[in-house]
Order: sequence, then structure tokens, then C-alpha cells
Amino acid sequence: MNTEDISIDKIHRHENSRVDPLTELNKIDTLMNSIKQFGLFHPIHVMKDGIGQDTYTIIMGNRRLKSCEKLGWKTIPSFVHYDVVAYKDFLLRNTSENIERKNIDEVELGRIFYELTLEETNMQPSELSVRFGMPVIRIKRAIDLYLKVPEEYRAKIKYMPDGGNLGKNKKQGNIPAHVAQKIINMTKRRGLGTHKKELWELASKDGFTGKDFNAIALLLNRGFTVNEALSVLHDCKIITLKLTVSRKSITSLINKYHLPMYQLIAKILSGKIKDNLDLIDLDTIKKP
Repeated sequence: MNTEDISIDKIHRHENSRVDPLTELNKIDTLMNSIKQFGLFHPIHVMKDGIGQDTYTIIMGNRRLKSCEKLGWKTIPSFVHYDVVAYKDFLLRNTSENIERKNIDEVELGRIFYELTLEETNMQPSELSVRFGMPVIRIKRAIDLYLKVPEEYRAKIKYMPDGGNLGKNKKQGNIPAHVAQKIINMTKRRGLGTHKKELWELASKDGFTGKDFNAIALLLNRGFTVNEALSVLHDCKIITLKLTVSRKSITSLINKYHLPMYQLIAKILSGKIKDNLDLIDLDTIKKP
């Protein structure tokens, strides 16, 4: 396959393409320094946006493209995949690259797998299993997880960098994939289904991170309304408390009150349950 020098301003990213994560800025800087000193060893991979078009979508090499952009390059050596003309082909190649090189949220995987099973592509979970080297059960579970997102919010889910911290600078209306997964877990495992609509609406607004939703879930479990939880979040600093407890002690109380562990501990700490937990001081345990 021959390389072509393509204008960088004619190359765009599909939503599946990874924008450089905040946690990888050092890697981008390192790559920039390498390219500046030695040049670009490996061209990026792109596909044409359509027959007769002179714009392109990147398939592989997003960090290389980002580095060259920051270095001020006007063109970049590229392999053009003229055989990739269907969205299905792009999605398969791009997803393979993402799975191999990056952590990817299950909700995001579910969206991709769901798109690939629709009538236009019509791939079965068994085919996806062979293509991506994943168990069929994981593929079905990811699709099921994605379908738990209310339909009106599905198009808003986007990959966003830096797992639990990003949120302050996201685009209005978008929902980070990791936050979508957090809301699904909150409404299913934490018994917060009655707040589902409010939580999804909140996720689409600016300024809320994954850590914020952890705090909101804790407050909702304590009987706060969403508005009250937001007020506390605004006025107070939420801290994380780590407890090491006796397995026998926590199991006994879970069986007694029929509550999940996090609800049980929250109620004990708030004084709603008067039982005591057997706390363990790790410093007093002698190591072998």
C-alpha cells in the first residue's frame, strides 16, 4: 500500500476515534519530540468519506495525527484504505484498534456492537465474537447494557478521556460513556431507579464528573432528593472514607437488615442503624 501526503485539515475523527486523554498528554509530548527529531516512521490510516470526496476519516493513528497537528504540519503521510467504503468496514477496523490499544467502556462497546447487529450490517454476536476475540456472553451483555440507556440519550453518549475526572469541559449535551455506565449501575444496583430520569438529564448538563455522581448516589441513598443532593454537592466538600471491617461482622449485619453493604455502612455512619461494625486497624496486624 502506497502512502499519500494528505492535508491535515481534510482529515476528521469519527466519534469512535480516541481524542488524546488527559492522562496521556505526556505520551503525546514524547511522540511529538520523537517526530520532530526523527520524522514520522509510521503513516496514519484513513478512509475516504465517499466516492468523489476529498475529505477523509481517520481509522488508525489518532495520536500521530494529533502530534503532527500540534507540530504545525500541514500534510501527513497516510495509507488510504480505498477498500473501506462501507461504515461497517470502518467500524470493524476502528473498533479493533480501540480494543487493542485503549480501555473502552462497556456502554461504548455496547453501542458499537448494537450498531453492527442492525439491519444495515446484520452481524450476529457469534460473528462479532470471532472478529474481536471476545466471548459471546460479553458481547450480548454490552449490548444489553447499552440498551438500558433511555433512547433519547443514546446519541449523546461519547467517549471522553480521563475516566472519573473529566466533565468540566465536555460539550453541552454530551454524556461521557463512563458516566452513562455509572448511572446504569446506580439505578440498578443501588435501588435509585425512581431517580433515573433526573440522573440522565443531569448527566447531559455541563460540569458533572463521574466522582460527582458517586457523591450524588450516596446522598440519594440517604434519602436526599436530587435537588438537595446538588445543593450539598455545591456547598460541601465530599470526601471518601475507607473502612476495613471484619468479614464476619459485615456479613452478619447484611443478613440482619437485608441491605447492600454500601447502604448498610451509610446507615450506620449516619446513625440510622445503631449496630457497630468491627473495624480493623491494619497497622496492628502482624505481617508474616
